[in-house]
Amino acid sequence: MSIAHDHPLHSWFWPAVHGGDPFWNIWYSEPNCRYWLSQVQIPQGATLRLTARFPHARYASYQTYTPQQRSIDMLTDHEWTPAPGADNPYRAGADRAADERNYTIDVVAEPVPTEPSDRRPDTLYAGSAADLDYQTICYRVYLPDDGRDVTGGVGIPEPELHLADGRVLVGDEAREVLALGPGHKYRLRTPFPSLTDYLAVRDQEAAPLGFPATNPLHWQLFIGYPQPASDYTGESVPEPKDAGGFNDNRDTRYVYAHVSRMHGEVLVLRGKMPTTASAPNGETRMPGDVQTRYWSITQNESFYTQRGTGVLCDQDVPVDENGWFTIVTSTTTDRPRNATAENGVAFLPWPQNGDGAGDFDYGLLVLRNLVPNPDFAEAVGQIPWVGDEKATMGDYLPTATYMSRQEFEALDQDVTP
Repeated sequence: MSIAHDHPLHSWFWPAVHGGDPFWNIWYSEPNCRYWLSQVQIPQGATLRLTARFPHARYASYQTYTPQQRSIDMLTDHEWTPAPGADNPYRAGADRAADERNYTIDVVAEPVPTEPSDRRPDTLYAGSAADLDYQTICYRVYLPDDGRDVTGGVGIPEPELHLADGRVLVGDEAREVLALGPGHKYRLRTPFPSLTDYLAVRDQEAAPLGFPATNPLHWQLFIGYPQPASDYTGESVPEPKDAGGFNDNRDTRYVYAHVSRMHGEVLVLRGKMPTTASAPNGETRMPGDVQTRYWSITQNESFYTQRGTGVLCDQDVPVDENGWFTIVTSTTTDRPRNATAENGVAFLPWPQNGDGAGDFDYGLLVLRNLVPNPDFAEAVGQIPWVGDEKATMGDYLPTATYMSRQEFEALDQDVTP
């Protein structure tokens, strides 16, 4: 169902919207998520104040980055202090549909304090103004509630610039002083500098069938952009200080797997779904005892284009009485007749353009846990290093079986155990 945009999606301060089509679709944007980016010059001693309302959505956050798109600081929805008389709907037990949901966040051009106790409340640190030409701010909203637009039905945050001398600037005056940078023109960072470089490693001689996909499927913890190049070259994986990538979200971690229809026209995934903050029965309170706030699996093009093409999130996937799911991913043409929700099966379409560079059999699966509970021992974020995926995640890491459409259709109509 198409939802009308009840609020402006851009402003002078938020000039670009990232996400699945029809938005700027790069960086493997989760199709249920939208990202707003701004790049500004905050004067020394000034505070950039963002005034907004908590979105009607599963998740929201603010994060700051270096010009190289590495994370500096982050504030997640449940950490924001509501305005007097308002409620924070993301805290355990809170009313998710509360009417009063105002808040403010301050952004300062200062380094993150070494001691957490030295942090100012509701303050996002964007790095020293002396060290950075611009301060880069990202605002995210995941999975708006049914019937809400991509902003979660509340619009995008409004900026005020509070200068050190006490003046407060808005509108064109603030825009002139903040001197917007080129953040909305970020180039696509990729492990492959050019299409020629990508094709050279993809189409190398003596590559095995479906390369770089394997059968059996091979899940890997994502640890940063040097890693995908090693999937093609065989070079050893570097050891970055932090798992993630350019514009990584500290609240989520990923496992990924190259897949190919050369191994079978239908890929069947079986695994256990963690408990989440989905509200299938109209629950009005935010739960506090779930294993992860949000779960999803996506199909994507290659690490060259980094386009997200399809998504299933927790509320889209039927599960049996023990929490197990079955997902089929294939082209829509090869979709088995019994791959339906009525039969307990979720369907994830294969990327229409394959890898986005001529290999129409290619796909890339990415599985996310967003805001996992620290006590969820099988969460993606608990994986110590590449190679420890199955030992850590157990049944929460899906198994995968390639087969033909006819083979899947020969299964019982109700394929759940």
